Amino acid sequence: LVPPPLEPHADPWVGRRFPRWSYQLAASTNSVARLGWAVYISPGQRVAEQHIILLLGCVELLRRAQWIAFRIEWEQHCRAHAAWLERRPATAAADE
Repeated sequence: LVPPPLEPHADPWVGRRFPRWSYQLAASTNSVARLGWAVYISPGQRVAEQHIILLLGCVELLRRAQWIAFRIEWEQHCRAHAAWLERRPATAAADE
C-alpha cells in the first residue's frame, strides 16, 4: 500500500488505498447483497429455506465488512488531508 501524498491533488484518486475498479465492484455487490437481504427480511416470504437464510446472513456480514474497509480508508484519507493543512506554511494559507 502506498502512503497518501503530503499535498492534496486535483485528482481525488491520488492517495487512495484501493484501485478504482474496487469501488465499482463494491457498489455492484452491495446492490445485489441488499436485494438478497430485502428478500430475507420481507414479511411473509416463503422463498428462503434455512440454508439460504444462512447464506444471506453471511453475505450481509461480508457486505458490511467491505464497507467498513472503505470507511476506514476514507477516514484515513481525510485525516491525511487535515494533517497536511495544519503543516503547510501560513503564507500558503493566505494565498488561497
